[in-house]
Amino acid sequence: MSATAAAADSIRYAVRITGVNRVGLTVSNYGFFGNNFNSRTPSFEFPLGSGFEHMSRAGLWVGAVAVSDTGLFTGVSTGIIDDNQGTNALSGTEFTPAGNVVLERSRIPNNPSYSKLAISDEDLVCAYSDEPARGPQGYLSEAHQPLDVVVNQTTLGFSLPAAQDFEVMRFSIVNHGPPLKNLYVGFFVQLTIGNKNLYPTWPPSATAGAGSWYYKVYAEYDTTRRMYRAHYCQSVPYPGFCNFNAVPPWSAVKLLGVHPDSVAAKVVSFNWWNHTLGDTSLAVDRQRYARMSDGLHMDPRDCQPGAAQCSPIAMLSVGPFAQVDPGDTVTVDYALIGGDDETALFKNADFAQFASDINYRLPSPPPSPRLRVAAGANRVDYYWDDSPEHTPDETSPAPNHLDFEGYRLYLGLDRQHPQRIAQFDNAAPPGDTVGFNTGFAAVRHDTIIDGVPYQYHYAVHGLRDG
Repeated sequence: MSATAAAADSIRYAVRITGVNRVGLTVSNYGFFGNNFNSRTPSFEFPLGSGFEHMSRAGLWVGAVAVSDTGLFTGVSTGIIDDNQGTNALSGTEFTPAGNVVLERSRIPNNPSYSKLAISDEDLVCAYSDEPARGPQGYLSEAHQPLDVVVNQTTLGFSLPAAQDFEVMRFSIVNHGPPLKNLYVGFFVQLTIGNKNLYPTWPPSATAGAGSWYYKVYAEYDTTRRMYRAHYCQSVPYPGFCNFNAVPPWSAVKLLGVHPDSVAAKVVSFNWWNHTLGDTSLAVDRQRYARMSDGLHMDPRDCQPGAAQCSPIAMLSVGPFAQVDPGDTVTVDYALIGGDDETALFKNADFAQFASDINYRLPSPPPSPRLRVAAGANRVDYYWDDSPEHTPDETSPAPNHLDFEGYRLYLGLDRQHPQRIAQFDNAAPPGDTVGFNTGFAAVRHDTIIDGVPYQYHYAVHGLRDG
């Protein structure tokens, strides 16, 4: 199927929001991430439910030397450009959905979206093409000339505690046209950080709430980890005037891996710039391709927050893929990462890299049991079944891959502050490696409610009614 046919199959622009872990990310089927703050729904919210936003917009760039009927040309297809800040992003993308949905898949057996094709607990899958050709749009001063590529995009989210603070973005770029030379892949991102709960109106206004959302970023680039990281900072000097407590978490974008070859065999570039209206330095493809392929590691600390009114836009890119023949695929993985503090961010980034290195074959958490919660006078009764005990984890070496450890019950006023109220640990091997191995006898209670069998019961007393 040609790129044109794929794009024309059924065009419907769609978005989804991740929700399986602590990262709330808006994902589209046209190469754009975030929501440009058009709504209060998560753009890149971490922790999910906190109101702490870390990104207004991001998107994929693909650049290469290609051939058309008129000869060789240098082309860059973009999911986001500078001048569409605050728009719905469709005016800035050069990608067109090759399908009409963002499909969800899950490796968790009792999930309604369970699929043997799933990699993570929540895969969001879509495809888009850089067809058709189109005329100049707004900030872009030249017509879009397609490379004839289709991008198969998958975001990967894990609920495993060690992996719950990042979301992987996998881009598999398939050449549907003539050979491409020296292909580069880049991730454009504007990490802009604040607390949306402080703004009575939305989008955030410079004259309301906590004032301007922008110009409040302290950022660094870590060459070893290939990671651009940022934190809320009101003004210099750093760190004394930053007021870190206003938004405590850190956020980052990291390059994880490429195929074919390895990242070590490629040139990784990190660039940042402070875009202003009327800036034409990236208005044509040759300029954007030069930016993606320059091999620079710029220092974002030069973009000072506060009075200097600098709000960095960043590009983390990798290449070249010297020859991409018709039908060949280039795959590049990035991750958006959160951390409750700087130490946690580094730990999460390193685990994301570990997960990438083992092709994301992470331990699979058991599915949540079928749960019934019944409220009574000053009490809550929990009933659940034993289905997690019989669900295999294909990554486990235990007999029949069964290594269930136990149950933990939580109660809280919101998802950010749950309190563990009880724990019951498997006493039988191989599921006796965690906890106190007290067994399940204390809560074993076979009952049937509304025709549904439950094997366990636990009551919480002394609660206030209402």
